[in-house]
Amino acid sequence: MFPDPTKTANLNLKVSEDARWAFKELCVRHRMSQVDGFRLAVRLLEEHLKGADAQHGSARTEGTADRA
Repeated sequence: MFPDPTKTANLNLKVSEDARWAFKELCVRHRMSQVDGFRLAVRLLEEHLKGADAQHGSARTEGTADRA
């Protein structure tokens, strides 16, 4: 999923205050770091989108979402 996990970078997202706290609380409740929560969310989103592509016969190219 991530080629070199030793290289780090900041990610700035604008979400509502409620969404921010909900994510933080979810991670704490499951004793995981927010970074691990984000990585899990990315993996699950990739799996979801692959399933949607297969179901709809889409020819989405991997990695195009981050170029938008």
